[in-house]
Order: sequence, then C-alpha cells, then structure tokens
Amino acid sequence: MKKILSFLLILTVCCTVWAGELSRIRVVGNKFVNEEGQTVVFRGLCFSDPVKLVGNGHWTEEYFAQAAEWKANVVRFAIHPQNINTMGWDETFRAMDQGIEWAKKYGMYVIIDWHSIGNLKERRFTAEMYKTDMQETMRFWRTVAQRYKDEPAVALYELFNEPTVTGDELGDCSWNEWRRIQETLIDVIRDVNPKAVCLCAGFNWAYDLTPVATAPIRRGNIGYVSHPYPMKREQPWEEQWEKDYGYVADEYPVVCTEIGYCLENEKGAHIPVKSTDAYGEHITQYFEQKGISFTVWCFDPDWAPMLFSDWHYTPTTQGRFFKAYLQKVNGPQAQVVEEGGTGKYKAVMTEVESLPAHTLFMPQDLKPFNKKNPLPVLVWGNGACTNSPWEHYKFLNEIASHGYLVIATGYFPKDGARFEGPMSTPQQQIESIDWAEAQNVDPSSPLYGKINTKAICAAGMSCGGLQTLFNCADQRITTYMICNSGLFIDPSIAMPNMPMPGKEQLKSIHGPVMYMLGGTTDIAYQNGMDDFHRIDHVPAVAVNYPVGHGGTYGQPYGGEFRFPAVAWLDWQLKGNAQAAKMFKGKAPQILNRKDWTIEKNDKMK
Repeated sequence: MKKILSFLLILTVCCTVWAGELSRIRVVGNKFVNEEGQTVVFRGLCFSDPVKLVGNGHWTEEYFAQAAEWKANVVRFAIHPQNINTMGWDETFRAMDQGIEWAKKYGMYVIIDWHSIGNLKERRFTAEMYKTDMQETMRFWRTVAQRYKDEPAVALYELFNEPTVTGDELGDCSWNEWRRIQETLIDVIRDVNPKAVCLCAGFNWAYDLTPVATAPIRRGNIGYVSHPYPMKREQPWEEQWEKDYGYVADEYPVVCTEIGYCLENEKGAHIPVKSTDAYGEHITQYFEQKGISFTVWCFDPDWAPMLFSDWHYTPTTQGRFFKAYLQKVNGPQAQVVEEGGTGKYKAVMTEVESLPAHTLFMPQDLKPFNKKNPLPVLVWGNGACTNSPWEHYKFLNEIASHGYLVIATGYFPKDGARFEGPMSTPQQQIESIDWAEAQNVDPSSPLYGKINTKAICAAGMSCGGLQTLFNCADQRITTYMICNSGLFIDPSIAMPNMPMPGKEQLKSIHGPVMYMLGGTTDIAYQNGMDDFHRIDHVPAVAVNYPVGHGGTYGQPYGGEFRFPAVAWLDWQLKGNAQAAKMFKGKAPQILNRKDWTIEKNDKMK
C-alpha cells in the first residue's frame, strides 16, 4: 500500500495542469452526471469574493493553481450584492470570466453563488453587504445565464446563499413562499439557459431541508444546498444530519456549499464553526456514505473559518485536514486488481490527469525499469468501442504484471460496473501513443526514460479491434493483436458509429499481427479469419479458443486469452525466443493447451 500511495503522489505532482475539457453537468436521479455518463461528486473550495480578491491583488492564476494543488475539482465564486455594485457589474463579470478560464485550465468546475444572507421576500438582511431585492437578483441570474449558457465549466447556479428568517428583525417568509421565489429564479434562468443546473437552499442559514420531504421545488435538473456547520447540532451528528438534510440525497443531488470549522482558540472562531478535526472526519465520512458534494469555506486568510492563514497559503487546522482529504479523494484513482496479477511485476490500475479518458495499467514499482530495461507499450481499444475498459481490466492488468505499460482507451472502471457513456474513438489510441512518447522524454515524469517507444503493440477487442485496424498505418506501431474482431465482409450489419475501413486497409499493416478469436461461435470469426487469409505481406497468425465472442477477459487474470497474449508480446516486443515457441515451428506450444487451434501464413512459418 505504501508503494501505491507513493506512486500516486508522484503522478499527482507531475500532472497539475488539466489537459482535457470539462463537460456539461446535468441531474440524473439523485446524482450529478457529465456528458460521458459518469457520476460527478463535487469536492472543492469556497473562494471569498472575486471583487474582494481583485481589490487585494489575489484574483490571480496563482490563486487558482493553489486550489488545484489542493485537488479541488470545483470552486465556488461568492458574489456579494454590495461588492458587485461597488466595483461595477461589467468589471465584476470580466473578473469572473478570467476566473472561469483559470478554473478550466486547472480542471475545476465553478459554482456561482449569489451571496446574500437574509429574507429576500421582505428585503431584510443580516448585514449591509448582503442587501439586494428580487429585481436585482433576477437581473444577476439573467446575466449569468446569458453570459455562461455555452460554458460547461460553470456547472451550478446557487440561487441564494443563506435564506433565513430567524429573529424578529428578519421578518417572515413561509417555505411555500420561498419555494415560489426559487422557482421564479429558476424560470428566469431557464428562459435563457434551459440546461442550467440550479441549487436551492432551505432556511436556518441554508441548513434546514426538512420541508423538501413534503413540498419539494417543482422544477427539474436541480440540486439542494445545506450548510451543516458543526455547531448546528450537538454530537453525535449523523442521525440529526440525516433528518435535517441528508435524507434529501436519497432522491436529489445535495451540495453542502459551505462546511468548515476552526479551533476555539483560532482566529475567527465563532458560532457555529467552532470544532475540531473530529467534525472533519465525521462529515466527510457521512458525505461519502450519502454521495453528497461539498465546498469548504473559506479559501482566504481573512474570512473565517479560514483554510489558510497567510498569502503563502499556510494551512490552518481545518486547512491541513481538508487539503489532505481532497488530495486523497480527488487525486488520481488507483486500484490493485487481483493482487497485482501473476507476473513478476505486481501491477496497478490507475489514471492520470494529463491523459483524460484513459486508464493505465503498469508495474507498481518502476525502479526495475530504465533505458536498458524499458517498458514496452500496449495501447488497447475496448469491445463495443466502450469508453472504459470495464470488461477487460483483469486481462490488461495481468499483461502489465509481466512488465508492460498498458494504456487502455476510456475511463477508470468503477468496480467492474458497466460503463453507460458515449462510445470511444480511434483517436484515443493515438493519444495513448503520443502520451507514452511525451512521458518518456519528460524529466518530471515518473516514467522518464522507462518506456520503450520502439516497442508498441496496438490491440483491441471487437470494435476496439476495428479501431486498431483503423490506426494500423501509424509507423510507431511495432505489432498488432486483433481480438475477437476483423474488418467486416458485409459492413451493412455493423453497429452504428463503428470505424469501418474496407479490407484494403489490411495492406497498411506493417508489422507482425496476431488474430485471437473465440472459435466458430464468435460473431467476429468469419471477419477475423477472412482478414487473416488476406494478409500475405507480413507475418500473421490466427489462434482460436472455443469460447465465443466474449473471450475470457473477465475471468480471473484474464483467463485463457492471457497465455497467447503475453507470449505474443514477450516475443514481438521483448525478443523472447522461448515465448516465440508458443507460435513457431511444426508443433507450436499453444497446441499443448486444451482446445486451442492455430493457423499461420507463409511469412510466419
């Protein structure tokens, strides 16, 4: 486990700047989901106010880079009514525009928050800086919707920071009245941006969501907000949290857009934020259980509870806790699959921010690999052109354990669950090769000088095999594995959006190729064998195991298919003469394994 944590720390440090695009968020059931069909849990930081930060010279790229170093995947812009009117709406929105660009650069979504506290209905507020009215609030949200309707990075519109009618000075407002006000604001936004995801808060300074049980907001594509600071309830917290707001997460997305604490003797300590690390531990565990998103208040050394104490970004007590937590949960995902595989080099399945929409499999310990003993590369495309190797991860992990860098198209598998997002593209295999080459020459990369970019196998299963054949002319490819696949004899029966080159594409293959098929019951058998019989310009072999189209990829360690796959790679990419015996000669060793058959062309014999 220490090796894994060290490995992930290296990946985190070397891959700060986001290389991908943030996709639009929508609500599906009780979850936020991106355009790729993935559930997104927001875990990030509350910024103080762009106007305040512009004024003191800290609305800078460095500020956003620091938030990214903490591993926030979302930042919250708290726009105070008084501040936007003081600096001017145009200048404030220009500052927001720049902030959104910086957030995008570092892979962070943005929540825009109309940061008022009080009773909007009666225009009674807790302080001068929060004073506004319904007309101004509608103007703000209409402007936001118009300006950012085509900007997916602006993920969530938080309608009103902390509604409250506690105390005689704040007047009256019923839940039904407040519900209608929020619905009006949603309608104003949706007139301009129908796809906007709006966040709705309850009373008691946005803590209490109990009315939602019987009178929810009557609009779709929304989430709910709570601010469960530690002194809102006595310990033990969890049972009361569940009654007050947590139960809502069973039916709707919930974002706790303000949480936080400070020690009783720390600067800024006040009701309701005084607590200890126990609060941090309890609330993060509770959020994990419920799938609740959150942003921590406040990424500023002046507004309590503070996350850092000075503009050197020195963490406070809560800052130390939440920085470590965010770096743990929002950093690159990693998982040891089947004890790391059966090979000499125990493998890990992971992801890196510099190669979005890909999953890596590699040895956990990279010390044995160097320029004299580099890692060969396998780039893989998935069956059905799925954008996740969820069906093949055991097979790919096993290959990596024999000393390979495996780069699979698509997102990190979630506990083997079926991936439901859009299809992958052939270009992602090319991106895999590009990334491997770049890492090998980057002194800051943990893979610097450890990759053999002259030993690359392009491979894929079913539709992923078609992607491989689509890319086969790339001169960086050394060899090929076409698994349960082949170019269509009759393209009319192909699945929509599959890559569909004609049989003439086979002439672009420029290295040895292995077709690994599931026997005559494999729906790709005829196509694959037809390919094989047409290939006469490079060494080619076809091996068959009577298991059908699905292969054995999901079986422990990838099942039977792992044996010819590893042997082929060891022969073609490492020059292993013993591995070549699996295929070569009059009595190839694959025939010693039950039920396998083999055919070879003249170049192979």
